Amino acid sequence: MCPGGGHDNLGAALYVRYKVTNQTHEEEQILIGPEVRDSRGRRFKELDENETYLPYDETGITLEALPTSQPKTFSAIFEVANDASGVVFLARSLGFTKSTC
Repeated sequence: MCPGGGHDNLGAALYVRYKVTNQTHEEEQILIGPEVRDSRGRRFKELDENETYLPYDETGITLEALPTSQPKTFSAIFEVANDASGVVFLARSLGFTKSTC
């Protein structure tokens, strides 16, 4: 039993493997890790120390070099609410626009 009573506040671990291909013309790095969203619109970020919990031969995406046109596989562990359902991985584009000012 947890302090404070019950298991209502515990979440569930969600393990995700995904592949990323940098389609820009320059090597990129990701500073902010991926998120997932449940059917109620709640967003969940990967664990702060994601790398600690991954198998030894897997890596998270944060600060990893993404060479151009070369697919790389990454892993993430998310703690989602115990009542989360309909969870989807939120992918985003790497293409940043550069200012010419």
